[in-house]
Amino acid sequence: TYSTKGINNSLLTQLYFHNIYADKEKQQEIKEPYTIYTRLQKAGAPITFAKYFGHEHKDIVGKAIAGSDEHLLKAVLRDSTALSYLPLTLAYDHTSKKPVEGLTVLPVDLSGNGKVNDEEKFYDNLSAVIDQLEKRPSKEINNVPIEYLHMSVDGNGSPEAISFLRWVVQNGQKYLHEFGYLNPEPSRVQADKFEQFASRRLK
Repeated sequence: TYSTKGINNSLLTQLYFHNIYADKEKQQEIKEPYTIYTRLQKAGAPITFAKYFGHEHKDIVGKAIAGSDEHLLKAVLRDSTALSYLPLTLAYDHTSKKPVEGLTVLPVDLSGNGKVNDEEKFYDNLSAVIDQLEKRPSKEINNVPIEYLHMSVDGNGSPEAISFLRWVVQNGQKYLHEFGYLNPEPSRVQADKFEQFASRRLK
């Protein structure tokens, strides 16, 4: 039903957060059976998801699954009524670029106009999703939480860790799309700033 119909902001908050303060007139009757799944531990995906909709990780309702995002995916695939959130890199098969077998990625109201238009139904292919998200200004992207992945090293800054981070800065970006990540803004990855950081750490 919702792979065709799509989900807007009001329904998202109703489903995942049981938002009792939402406008009652916007509440939708959901006749299809569903079970919300979320992660038990605090982690990047649930924190980013909840924060985007004005909530905290603990506010997400449903069955809490212990372990990583991969464990959440496995739980979702075992339940035909399951509804959850996942990073693109786990929701799609990296070879076929299609959603993982047994998974349906639901389209959302990307424009924020309250409904899902036909041009917003592009989630059957990972490359199309990345293309659509990257070509839109961030202020025009609605109901798709996006956050940066941060990498850090310990206070000592071991040569091995610095070498790995240098490789990421110099070479890693060309592999981002292949694994379901968006390219960062140029200001986020600056080789000269990294080299200044690395030289300080290795002294």
